[in-house]
Amino acid sequence: DEETLISYEIGYKGSLANDSLLVELAAYYYDYSDLQVVQSFLDPETGAQGTEFTNAASADVAGFEAQFTWLLSERFRLSGSYAYNNAEYSDFTTIDKATLEQPVVDLSGNKLNRAPENKFNFHAVYWVPLSGNGSLMFSGFYTWVDEMYTDPYNRVNGMLESWGRFDAQAAWTSESEKWSVTAFIRNI
Repeated sequence: DEETLISYEIGYKGSLANDSLLVELAAYYYDYSDLQVVQSFLDPETGAQGTEFTNAASADVAGFEAQFTWLLSERFRLSGSYAYNNAEYSDFTTIDKATLEQPVVDLSGNKLNRAPENKFNFHAVYWVPLSGNGSLMFSGFYTWVDEMYTDPYNRVNGMLESWGRFDAQAAWTSESEKWSVTAFIRNI
């Protein structure tokens, strides 16, 4: 069936500290009806496996997000964000077609697929002018994502563990900005 969403959001975007700090805040609530959900299936007669779309009766998602960009000086910038997301099936009874028994199960209260409860990131950038020889830029980026489930059953073997990642980069740019050389490390 067709999925229906009623969403509510309120927020603020503005600058502070003589326009050196940009702040964005948002709170939201989503009310889903007939939410389309991807589920695995196993045909008990043939053993065929696959995925299919089904409808959850309803789901609620509530949370907030905060972001900032802070120009500490002409050369140094910090930015970051945090998101809290409480996403649950509020009414979802279905057949567990991923098992041979295929029982009817109530998934109400389970977390939505691929919806981490918390995530955040920080990014720092520092520029160094080289007196007529271009400029250097150094940056570091850290992100962290909470555990999440890959299926509506919230099974342990379908859970992705929380993870964090740090990346770093250094770049030289010529005075004319026609040339640049970048070195980076991903997932330090």
